[in-house]
Amino acid sequence: MDWKEYGYIGNLRNWRDVSESVIYRPYVTIYIHNGNERIPVDALVDSGSDGMVIHAELAKDLGIDLSRCPHKNLGGATGSKEGFTCDVSYEVDGFPKDTIETKAIFVPDLPVACLIGQEDFFERFIVQFEKRNNVLRIAKAQK
Repeated sequence: MDWKEYGYIGNLRNWRDVSESVIYRPYVTIYIHNGNERIPVDALVDSGSDGMVIHAELAKDLGIDLSRCPHKNLGGATGSKEGFTCDVSYEVDGFPKDTIETKAIFVPDLPVACLIGQEDFFERFIVQFEKRNNVLRIAKAQK
C-alpha cells in the first residue's frame, strides 16, 4: 500500500483552556474545484463529520453564488448552524488523479476553512491518525 504522510498543523486551542497554547490537528491540503475555478485549502480531516463543510467565504473564490444554493441546517456536537449546499469536486494533495465529486455545505461561521469527513473522503481513503507524532497517513482504498 502506498501511504502519503502529512504533518499536523498547529492551531490555538479554543475550548480546553483559556491560554494561548497550541494543539496540533490533522490537516491535508486539498484542491477544491467548481467549473474552471480551483483553490488550495488546508482541510481538517474530521472522522466525526459526515461530509464536506466549507467556510462560506470560500464560495466567492470558487465562483459560487450561495443565494442560488439550497438552504441547509447542519447539526453537530456543538449545535446547529445554517448553511447552503452546492456540488463541488476536490482532489487530495498527493493523489492528483483521484477527483472526488461531492455535495458540500457552506457555513458562514465555520472555525476552519474546510472539514472533510466520512462521506467521500473516508470512503475512498484508508486513514491513520498518529497523534503522538502529529502525523496523518492516508492511502488509496482498494475497491
